[in-house]
Amino acid sequence: MRFANKTIVVTGAGSGLGRAMALGFAREGARVVACDLSAARLEELRAEIGGDVAVCVGDVSDRGFAPRVVDVAGTVDVLVNSAGITEGIVPVDELEPDRWDQVIGVNLTGSYLMARAVIPGMLQAGKGVIINLASIAGVGSFGGPAYSASKHGIIGLTKSISATYDEDGIRCVAICPGRIPTNIGTENPKVSPRGQRRIDHQRVRPAAGSPEQVADVALFLASDAASYVNGCEILVDGGLIAR
Repeated sequence: MRFANKTIVVTGAGSGLGRAMALGFAREGARVVACDLSAARLEELRAEIGGDVAVCVGDVSDRGFAPRVVDVAGTVDVLVNSAGITEGIVPVDELEPDRWDQVIGVNLTGSYLMARAVIPGMLQAGKGVIINLASIAGVGSFGGPAYSASKHGIIGLTKSISATYDEDGIRCVAICPGRIPTNIGTENPKVSPRGQRRIDHQRVRPAAGSPEQVADVALFLASDAASYVNGCEILVDGGLIAR
């Protein structure tokens, strides 16, 4: 049990990568604090875990949400920033400013707000791990403009946190998944003709992975076995970027 007696906060835990990671940490003995917009999905997760799990319903881009999570969690040993949305695959000239703000707000600002809330407790404890879910869209692959910008920002945020707090015992790492089937984008699946050309090109790349394959990497990075891994982005893409 790698995470016995540890509290792990996972945002976006109701589905996809977040759900797989919450389940993985729970299997390893952690007390999981699962966060999501959907109360129904969190209740399904709680029933499946059947153990020490708390749920927090809310939007990570809401400035009042992260402090409420910390009130429930107490001192956080590991934060996993997995909540995310996308605008679809559309060019800049077709992207509405409100949707830009929404994607940046959830993906990037939400991760900052959550990190800001948990770091004081980690400083007091003298240890902690923050895992940010970026994307291959954050290291040069394709994505919508807001999504790509947010994921590049996540990598910058990761490097800043790691450089600032490494001497305080806090590590921060970004995971960059490739093609992983999740619910992200299902609420706004808009694809422009230009975007479709890019999708068609990607289909010749490696087969899609699974949320569980990303969760396995997250559990390793959060564990003591990864104590010398800090401030970097870890590709989990089946070799997509290399091709």
